[in-house]
Parts: sequence; C-alpha cells; structure tokens
Amino acid sequence: MDDKWILEQSESTANGRFLSSSIVVISILATCCAIAISIYAWVHSNNVNEATEKLQQSFSKLQADYEELKRDNSKQGFTINQLQNNLLYANIQHDMEENVVSDHLILDKIYFDDIVYRKGTSGTTIDVRTQPEFNNKYAGSGKFTLSDKELNNVVTTFMQAARDQYEWCLEMYSMDAVAPEWNELTHTITIHNYDLGTYHNGVFTPVKK
Repeated sequence: MDDKWILEQSESTANGRFLSSSIVVISILATCCAIAISIYAWVHSNNVNEATEKLQQSFSKLQADYEELKRDNSKQGFTINQLQNNLLYANIQHDMEENVVSDHLILDKIYFDDIVYRKGTSGTTIDVRTQPEFNNKYAGSGKFTLSDKELNNVVTTFMQAARDQYEWCLEMYSMDAVAPEWNELTHTITIHNYDLGTYHNGVFTPVKK
C-alpha cells in the first residue's frame, strides 16, 4: 500500500516538473519570437525610413533640377527676345536715317530709348537738320525764325513722314519682336543736338526758350 502511494507521488511530482519545464520552454520561445519580431519590425522600419529619405532626396533633387531648367529657359527666352528687339530697332534705325524727309527737315539720327525685354522702347531721340532751301529759317542753337504755329506745322509734317517709314519698317522686320505704335512713343526732337521739343500722340510741344 505504501509503495503504491510513493509511486503515485513520484509520478505526480515528475508530471509537475515536466509541466513546469514545458511552460518555461514555451515562455522562452515566446520571448524569443517577440524579440525576433521586434528586431524585424525595427529593421523593416529603418529600411522604410531610409527608403523614404532616399525618395525624398531624389524628389528634392528633381525639383531643384526642374526649377533650374525653368530659370535657364527663362534666361534663354529673355536673350532671344532681347536680341529680336535689338535687331528690329537696329534695322529701323538704319532705314529711317537719311530716308525720312519732308519739305523742310531731314532725319539725321534716331536713337531708341530703353530697349527692354518684351516691352520694346519707350521713346526715341530724333536729331534733324534742315533742307538746304530751308536753312535761312534756322537761326542756330535750336531756334527758328518761325512762329509757334509755323514750327508746329513743320515738325508735325515731318513726324508724320517718320511714322509712315516706321510702320513700313515694322512690316518688313518685326518678326516676333514687340514694337509699340509710333504715336504711343514719346519722341524727343533735336536739331544739331539742340532741343526743339517733344512729340507724342500727334502733338508737338516745343521747349521753352
């Protein structure tokens, strides 16, 4: 009887120890799995962060390259349009000088002011000289022996001839350049570099002597 009780007690103790060992092993395995999962998640997270950072860097570089390309295209466009404008006004200047004439005046020199990108010019400076048969009306230093009304008629007639030549030049040379209407410009008129007055929108305003 005692032997049987001792045997059952030994078996019970052995079963308990086995169960405890199994629990410990399972706990260790669970802990290892948890650690492994944590390590995997950490590594994966780092890889994702690194990949995201690399993508962000690539995007930033592409954006910077795009902005630089836009600036280069803008500069190139500015240069092309500026060259077109300069060429246009050089051709106009060449064709108008000595070719614009009236009964009283000859266009000696014309200078275009403020030739800028996509805006053309804001005005001109026109230097004239008298026709030979009109020399006796010029007193020198920008003064004529004419009434204000007579001088206004002389200058207005001449500037109308200049406008016709300017418009002809635009038809010949304008291309893609920007050029304002003749009457939109402010023209400073001189004779032998002495101021006569200004001409704008068909109206001549003599300088005060």
